[in-house]
Amino acid sequence: MNGKISSELSNLINLEKLNLDGNSLSGNIPSELGGLTRLSSFSLSGNNLKGSIPTELFDLTNIHDIKLWENKLTGSIPSEIGKASKLTHFRLDRNKFEGTIPSEVGNLVMLRSFALYDNKFSGGIPSEIGLLKLATSLLLEENRLSGEIPSEIGGMESLEELYLDYNKIRGTIPTELGHLNMLKFLEMHRNKIEGTIPSELGNLSHLSSFSAYGNKLVGTVPNFLIRLDHLDDLDILYGNDITGDFSFMCEIDNITMWYVCEQQELSVSQCDCCQCWEFPNPTRECGIEQNPEYESLEALLKSEMNFIPSMESDDLSPQEEAYNWLSNMTDDNLLLCDTYFVIERFVLAVLYHNTKGAIWDNQFNFLSAEDICSWHDSNENGTYRGVFCDDMKPYVTRIEIGKIQLCCLVHL
Repeated sequence: MNGKISSELSNLINLEKLNLDGNSLSGNIPSELGGLTRLSSFSLSGNNLKGSIPTELFDLTNIHDIKLWENKLTGSIPSEIGKASKLTHFRLDRNKFEGTIPSEVGNLVMLRSFALYDNKFSGGIPSEIGLLKLATSLLLEENRLSGEIPSEIGGMESLEELYLDYNKIRGTIPTELGHLNMLKFLEMHRNKIEGTIPSELGNLSHLSSFSAYGNKLVGTVPNFLIRLDHLDDLDILYGNDITGDFSFMCEIDNITMWYVCEQQELSVSQCDCCQCWEFPNPTRECGIEQNPEYESLEALLKSEMNFIPSMESDDLSPQEEAYNWLSNMTDDNLLLCDTYFVIERFVLAVLYHNTKGAIWDNQFNFLSAEDICSWHDSNENGTYRGVFCDDMKPYVTRIEIGKIQLCCLVHL
């Protein structure tokens, strides 16, 4: 199904459920649908919808489910959300929403699941979120959230999943999180959290996975974690200043303790339950290592490279050719990557166009959508040429394109 959602649907005054998931619908969500007073379930996930959420949806007194994940929706969450007091499931994940999380979400006392991940939400997590006593999942990862983790989250007594990873959260881990007796998944990696891991987390008897790598945590691997019989995955070493012996963790049945292959300073030779993971390259980090400074590719290149495309002449410069290529393959995820990653792609594209790369005898995967660290090939002697990244770093460290041949004559 494609096309747009008809506003005439609002005339189906007895409609209780509207599910148009997984189609190719485009356009905006008609505000007229807010007149469907009997509607309890509203799901348009997995389409190509744009625009903002009509505030009229939150006037529906019987609405229980609003699921709009995986679209191209923009705007912010309106404060009117607080009027939807019967809401039990609210999903906006994998869109392009911005702004802050309104404090009015604290009025949604019936809410079971709240998913906002993979958007551009910023600001702090409102303390009122702790009023959601029935919520089992709070999924806020992959945004631009800042501030500290509200201690009030410790009052969400039904919570089983708490995902805060890949944000810009600061401060310490609240001791109140130790009150979340039903918690199974605690993910807070890739933030700027400081201090030690509080001993109160040893009370999380149902905890299965705890990830806090890539922060600024200090101290030793806490002995109290040994009490967590259900803990299967523990990932707290990389990027923190955690020291000491941690082999005692292997006493927990079936646990895997993660560290970065060949980068972890701690000795893991005596750790039977330790498993290393490869440091992610830029492609795998893309869209997660977020950079909120730039809203467009042009703004990024202007600030970082002092480059402003003119595009007024048919005879484009190598820089403008590179900009054209990059802008054609760029989506919002690329702009959320590490800035240097974007610069690398631009610079290598300039090199390609400046040296007439189109007539190289070997293209080395240049200007492909592949990870730039794979822009290389080998010749008949098995000698690799092209672009290379260090095994321990996700950035370009070598360019070897010696004795390049042109594939054909250039007719001027």
